[in-house]
Amino acid sequence: MQTVVQDDNITLCLWANLNKNPRFKGYRFEEVGLGFELPKPLAVSDIAVRILHTRYDHLSHHSEREQVQRRRSMMEGHLRVLQRCKMGR
Repeated sequence: MQTVVQDDNITLCLWANLNKNPRFKGYRFEEVGLGFELPKPLAVSDIAVRILHTRYDHLSHHSEREQVQRRRSMMEGHLRVLQRCKMGR
């Protein structure tokens, strides 16, 4: 079983190992140019493969560096507000 779901922003490829053929080496989703190879022990296992390709970055905002930069920007904004308040007195 294999399928591809695609729109302007994502490509989702799904493959399920229904045959469990030990000679199976991998699969290529020709229509989108993506594929995979399986190690022999997985070729006879109950597994599925999901390939998700996005045209945008959906993970960087979770990174520690990004969170530190976001906090720094917030603190700088708060400091600017405090400085304006002091100048207005």
